[in-house]
Amino acid sequence: MRLVFSFAVVLACLYAAPDSSQIDREQSYPKDVTAFVEQANDCEHWMGEEPYDEERLNEIIVAVEKLCEPLPKLYTALKDRYKNDKTIGDLLAKYNGFIDNIELSLSGLEYD
Repeated sequence: MRLVFSFAVVLACLYAAPDSSQIDREQSYPKDVTAFVEQANDCEHWMGEEPYDEERLNEIIVAVEKLCEPLPKLYTALKDRYKNDKTIGDLLAKYNGFIDNIELSLSGLEYD
């Protein structure tokens, strides 16, 4: 199996997830929001990895499928769940462009 990274994957890397150090450490977020932030940052990491051999390529495919594919639905669910919480809404808004580009990137992945 070969994964062909399209131009769309490059877009996701260009519109990076907010650095977790930018998150207000004084603010306490619900566990599901914290888990989302960590997963988004892990997704970004794997999307930027170099597939230098077949084994590494397969490792990247598994990680991207596990970490990145669920993010758009999770993002939408969290936005809906916390729509009346401005602090969480502001945090999630920082991920809007990243999530949009993940959807575009995943649609540009080809497996053969």
